[in-house]
Amino acid sequence: MVFEVVSCIKCSEMAGLPLIRRSETETERHGMQFDPPVYIQRYRTVRDILEKEKIVKVIDFGCAEGKFLRYIKKIETLEEIAAVDSQYSCLMDTRQIAAPIAWDFLFKRKRPLCIKLYEGSISDCDIRVAGFDAVTCIELLEHLSDPELDRVPYTVFGYIQPRVAIFTTPNKDFNCLFPELKGFRHWDHKFEWDRIEFRTWSFVILFHCLLWSLSNLWKILTRF
Repeated sequence: MVFEVVSCIKCSEMAGLPLIRRSETETERHGMQFDPPVYIQRYRTVRDILEKEKIVKVIDFGCAEGKFLRYIKKIETLEEIAAVDSQYSCLMDTRQIAAPIAWDFLFKRKRPLCIKLYEGSISDCDIRVAGFDAVTCIELLEHLSDPELDRVPYTVFGYIQPRVAIFTTPNKDFNCLFPELKGFRHWDHKFEWDRIEFRTWSFVILFHCLLWSLSNLWKILTRF
């Protein structure tokens, strides 16, 4: 296993910003308890999809403290993982999880695995995030401003163009299960969607991707 901390994508733009610590269990402490916790169920589901699709290179945007890495490091088909977060302090926590442990040396993988950490944003296009066949974005969208959110489809589907893209975001429909909850589930959330709003956002992206594909197909056909 190769582990590398890579220089930030746009570190100068991050200087002086407040630290944002996202805790998956924060909401559950104020309402209904889940077993296993929802964030663990979420990580397992995303991991299972990556395993089923036999993903080789995955980039995880909004990796936070790197807890998701624990669930995907053992996927045998993976050869490269890129963990991206806008907070450098979170990447330092991720470094501890990403680094090889004694188990990794005793039970070596069939394929070598390279893990890289980037300080950056899903709204920024960078050559170092190109060429991945899967993108995961777990509980990140709701932390983005409107301009950042608008650029997500261009970064993921226009620039990276992965074979698999997985997005998760809190379901506002379930907020009623937390009687003490006032406002959003986290102080940094810019919004929270219900099923219809999330589905609408997804369908708009699919529609634009379809138009882009048809446009490129038309350009190819008109060459002859």
